[in-house]
Amino acid sequence: MVIVRSMEVTQKKNTMTFKQLDGNLRTVNNTGERIAMSHKCTELDRQIPLMLGVSKAILENVVFCHQEDASWPLQEGAVLKKKFDDIFDSTRYTKALEVFSKAKKEYVLKAKDHKADVAELKSHRHAALGFRNELKTFNEQIEDLEDHLKAGQQALTENIQEKEKVQQKMDLVEDIDAKMGTKQNQKMTEVANVNTIRRMLKEDLSEQYDEKELYERLKTFDAQKESFEGQKQELEKQAREISQRIEEIRNLQTEQQSKIGRLQAGRESHSRNLRVRYEKMVEFGKTYGLEEVVTQISQNSQLLIGSAGGGNTQDTSYYSHQHTQGDASTVFGSPVRGGELTSSSVEGGAILEISREDMNEYFKAVRNKEEELQNQVTSQKNKMREQEDALNNELSDLKGKVKAIESNKNRLYKEESAARQELEDIRRNSQKGV
Repeated sequence: MVIVRSMEVTQKKNTMTFKQLDGNLRTVNNTGERIAMSHKCTELDRQIPLMLGVSKAILENVVFCHQEDASWPLQEGAVLKKKFDDIFDSTRYTKALEVFSKAKKEYVLKAKDHKADVAELKSHRHAALGFRNELKTFNEQIEDLEDHLKAGQQALTENIQEKEKVQQKMDLVEDIDAKMGTKQNQKMTEVANVNTIRRMLKEDLSEQYDEKELYERLKTFDAQKESFEGQKQELEKQAREISQRIEEIRNLQTEQQSKIGRLQAGRESHSRNLRVRYEKMVEFGKTYGLEEVVTQISQNSQLLIGSAGGGNTQDTSYYSHQHTQGDASTVFGSPVRGGELTSSSVEGGAILEISREDMNEYFKAVRNKEEELQNQVTSQKNKMREQEDALNNELSDLKGKVKAIESNKNRLYKEESAARQELEDIRRNSQKGV
């Protein structure tokens, strides 16, 4: 047999990794053919001792024992006993003895249990014999009772037949009594109905007319009843139409109220937007110097006094006349400092109605101001660009001066090196002359 083992070692940056590969076992069969089998390392370690007919312990400790491990018989007792147990394979015998001892104890306990069961069964057998004698006595008594029972059952059958005959007669009597009671109740009900109808009648016509005449009057009453039913249905139809019309009017009223609410909300939103617009105009005018334009717009506009909470708009003709014709020193009842209109002037629910022409003038002033600011920004950018160009020119001059200084520095460095060399030559020549 030829055994081939393969190993692999991988060199990493700081460590090495060892790995065992599958091994091959080559052998020759009975016919002389060579057979190669692949095994894993652990399976190969188990197959080799079986094929050699020698245990693993003998191979490791006797046949292939290394010289350094040849002194194992001198080791301590526990290690030595383990090695001898492995060599002579005595471990399984020790385990077998342990199994026998354990089995013996179990069988002794089972024997004790069986003895106790036998004693218990003997007592049960003795009791069973007594029960059998009692059972025999009881069976004899049961036979006697069965004879008495058969006689009683025969007498009971005769009594039941007699009872059934009597019960049939009693049922017939009860049926007749029930029918009589029903008829009496019907009679009493009819009499009560007749008495009730007589009491409800305004007059008893049975005393004035015979039965035929009463039937004729009943037919006439039915015709009148049908006429009244038709009038009733017509009135109910009119009532339903009126109710439907009332419901339509209510729905229309609800829709109109909702529309009024939406319009009031839109009016309030428009008023808020007007106030916010004027506040932004005043703020923008203060920021960019458009106070005169805003003040002129305020003087040309109409003042309305409204409620910010959604109330009714008051009559503003007086305020409008006073504002457009009179002095503009006060706006919305609030004094204006220096003839200027501030954002606080629109507090308290006042609304400033500004015309389209005034807004166009305002936007024109804003565009002029924007152009002026753009011109200032452009002028400032041009100044900064000129300054930047001047600085760049100055920087270029400085760079040229730095280059000239560097070139002078290099030239001086070369002259210094030449002078030093010349001085060194002179010193060397003077030493030789000496």
